[in-house]
Amino acid sequence: MILTRDGSTTVSVEYDRETNTYKATFDSTELAPSVAVVEAVAAIRGVEPLDVEPSLYEAIDPGALDALVRTQITSHRTGDCVVAFQYLEYEITVKSYGIIEIDPLETDEERAAGR
Repeated sequence: MILTRDGSTTVSVEYDRETNTYKATFDSTELAPSVAVVEAVAAIRGVEPLDVEPSLYEAIDPGALDALVRTQITSHRTGDCVVAFQYLEYEITVKSYGIIEIDPLETDEERAAGR
């Protein structure tokens, strides 16, 4: 979980041992999806969001991600917008209703061992 300077929670991250995945939740009307992704990854890695390297821009255009997801929210369209991409060693799936699924990618050693 990440706290803002005023102590309020912006992104909540939970780990599921059975699936070895993380699920982050955020208020998609208050927080840009790109910021939520960086905050969630930072929480998983145990670092500050500004210390996550390389930047999200190396994986996806943050402005485009925000525009895609926010358009779905602000236009009140039915259905969900889902955007998936790889960032660092994770498969990231952002959903327009404030959910981010973070799935660690297998390493070469794990693939070789058949995990």
